[in-house]
Amino acid sequence: RDDVRLDLDIAAAASDFLAGNGSAAKMRRLARRAEGIGRTRQAGLAWLWLARFTEGGTRSRLVAAAEAALADDIPPYRELAVALRANVLTGLGEPHHAMHLLRTALDASLADHPHPVLLLALHAYLAEGRLRLGETTQAAHHAGEALRLARGGEELLTELAENQRRLAEAYLAEGRVTDAVAAVSVLHDLLHERALRPVLARCLFARALVRRAEDLEGALADLRASRTAASDHAATLELADVCRELGRLDDA
Repeated sequence: RDDVRLDLDIAAAASDFLAGNGSAAKMRRLARRAEGIGRTRQAGLAWLWLARFTEGGTRSRLVAAAEAALADDIPPYRELAVALRANVLTGLGEPHHAMHLLRTALDASLADHPHPVLLLALHAYLAEGRLRLGETTQAAHHAGEALRLARGGEELLTELAENQRRLAEAYLAEGRVTDAVAAVSVLHDLLHERALRPVLARCLFARALVRRAEDLEGALADLRASRTAASDHAATLELADVCRELGRLDDA
């Protein structure tokens, strides 16, 4: 029961981050609390949430704390830290190393532990990394796989996560702890997927670049969705150019 309550507290703090009003101090306290009672998985997840919403050199240290906490966990949790480590490496100017880490983790996951949210994360970060390297065709392939695995937009994921939180709370109140554990695990998956929305916007952009050659309307739809999900100058310029090519000069 205490474990589920800790998971729910971490989920609530993560939801605050996703809503733009998260408290790093609160999430850090939860990570320390989890470490203090020997709950390494919860500690690792808390450090990962902190890392996602931290910039600069501190981010790498937070990812290292998550990696240490999740080192002996099952692959779907351990490799969530790998995905974020690769993202940090890309930001530090080491995209080739990042792509190697992601590709290795993806191959291992597909072979033995195909967790849906982990596969989504790995494909999404691979798409973003390949796009940075100018490898548009490979980026579009991973982008297509990530978008195929995504369950929906921000609004739908928010609704699903809130329903799942209420379900876990209800099971806990009824003393059905095993059911609450399962429910709270799904809640965390939904929150991790919500955190990938900016990366999925880049996936839409990558797919649009390839679709332009044969499907201008499809590329237009992807670019509009990308710009709605996360404002980006490159997507805006590409969108303007596609509108021009379609003869929609006012839109362009």
